[in-house]
Amino acid sequence: MSWKSFLLRIGDKSSEYGPSSDFKDHVETCFGALRRELEHSPDDVLAFLLQCAEQLPHKIPLYGTVVGFLNLENEDFVIKLVQNLQTDFQDALDSGSCDRVRTLMWFLTALMCSKVLQPASLVVVFETLLSSAATTVDEEKGNPSWQACADFYVTCVLSCLPWGGAELIEQVPEEIERVMAGIQACLSIRSHVSDTGLSFFEDDETGKDLAEKDFLEDLWERIQCLAIVGNLIVCPDLTFHLKPSYKTEDLQPIDRFVVEEYLLDVLLFLNGPSRKECASFMVGLPVPFRCEYLMAETIFSQLLLLPHPPFKPLYYTLVIMDLCEEEED
Repeated sequence: MSWKSFLLRIGDKSSEYGPSSDFKDHVETCFGALRRELEHSPDDVLAFLLQCAEQLPHKIPLYGTVVGFLNLENEDFVIKLVQNLQTDFQDALDSGSCDRVRTLMWFLTALMCSKVLQPASLVVVFETLLSSAATTVDEEKGNPSWQACADFYVTCVLSCLPWGGAELIEQVPEEIERVMAGIQACLSIRSHVSDTGLSFFEDDETGKDLAEKDFLEDLWERIQCLAIVGNLIVCPDLTFHLKPSYKTEDLQPIDRFVVEEYLLDVLLFLNGPSRKECASFMVGLPVPFRCEYLMAETIFSQLLLLPHPPFKPLYYTLVIMDLCEEEED
């Protein structure tokens, strides 16, 4: 079988990996296929691996683990991969490609968890973005009308913490405390974004109006809850599988955010000719609980997005139909 198929299908129930659904087996098999191919076409492997990480971000933890194994045997290849990743990340920042910035930051975090990057290097990226965000929303030094850009930078940093937070706390505790303080500083000087569209909803647990918190404030609260319970996760490829099975109502606050991000990325990157794969990937997400309700909420949140949805309504309709067929199977 093609080494590309192993990269594309890692973590899936597929013929490439036979009856095994164990992520560890998938990682070892994919690592073996890439190791053999590196002898013939290292540049092709590098380019395709980076492309997979960008366009299948829900598999980034697995890709990060595979790269960690490759680093043990072919350090030169991994050094070149990291250099290309840094170039791509800078290009994404320069061009304002938000989705690329976000997914490449996740990949950097996964590589840190796999001992490919030093934790201090990742902290530098976090602090650079937070510094830019703080300057942007500062009324004297920046331009608060660009707060959306600042909020995006803070969101990117926060979204990395569920995956690499535990590793950072263990290895660079003072630096990650500084990052958390920087996040708090940014939140303290930014303006609250009132979302009147949420004003008629209430939080089931507190009964409070959800409009009291905007998205960034809500995410920060979820991250804080995660840190309080000591549940910051080191290696996301086994995130949910290290926990006992639980029902949807037992979800931790951060779990909903993680799954929604997975679903949104699948909808984003698998539109068009890959539409059939979209439903398959959504159903096959690596979570131990049924997430049909989250799927429905996420799809309709995009379909009803104002002033218009990211894609044509027909796309979401077809995905819903494909999901129904997948569930029946």
